[in-house]
Amino acid sequence: QEVRRFLEKVEFPPRSRTHSFEPDRNTQIRLGRARLLRSAGLDDWAENELRFGARTDGQAPLLAMELARAAVRKKEYGKSIRYIKALVPGYLWMPFDSAPEEFWRLAYPLHYKDQLLRYARSRDLDLFFLAALVRQESEFDPRAVSRAKAIGLTQVLPSTGRELSRKLGYKRFSPAMLYRPEVNLNLGTYYLRQLVDTLEGHVEAALASYNAGLSRARLWLSWAQYREPAEYIETIPITETRNYVAIVLRNAEIYRRLYAGEAASSLVAALTPEQFRATEGVLQPPY
Repeated sequence: QEVRRFLEKVEFPPRSRTHSFEPDRNTQIRLGRARLLRSAGLDDWAENELRFGARTDGQAPLLAMELARAAVRKKEYGKSIRYIKALVPGYLWMPFDSAPEEFWRLAYPLHYKDQLLRYARSRDLDLFFLAALVRQESEFDPRAVSRAKAIGLTQVLPSTGRELSRKLGYKRFSPAMLYRPEVNLNLGTYYLRQLVDTLEGHVEAALASYNAGLSRARLWLSWAQYREPAEYIETIPITETRNYVAIVLRNAEIYRRLYAGEAASSLVAALTPEQFRATEGVLQPPY
């Protein structure tokens, strides 16, 4: 009771929803110093300079963007996303139009675009849905390995990879092949397409299956005649899986907003805008 009364009296600081993307004098000096260090090959010092500034200077998004750009130049794609997440933890609360498009593209990149587009088309999957899944699974880091030992962009287990590779006609398979983006996306999208087909087009259930297993996703589908995707998502009893499905759907809509103008019009969407809108109330809007 005492703790509750104490918490009721605490005035928590308001969550900032907007940030300035015009560097002030301190940030200009900080950026200049970091770029000088980087030009001298002192990348670690430059990173420390920007990280310290992000914590102290009050313009964390700008400094996070600088760090993310540097990571992208070095093809450290997962690291670039993690800079945004770590240094601008409230970025999802920012109105979309309050930040430059480059900020959102660094937070929601479309690396390996040619491969993603090719496999989205060949597997009859939505490009933005696929990009959102890869971002959530691996943050576009082809070297990512999960606690369960899943590997690569789409986080394929070696045992699953071996089975899928036989179906796709690979003559030999080794887990090391899963670190190769081309192979990983081929196997991962084939598996995802299988799940969508097995679950009769229920994309939300396919995502749940990708995270928690096919038998569980089927069981949850059997519990009711769901009228809309949001009802199924809310029914998922495993918090991690429920959040996973909601996050991938939310992120797919962000990708759609950022990149729809660049996507090939011939792609057949497995996840339509109507399905996204049906999840309103479950997903936290990004803007």
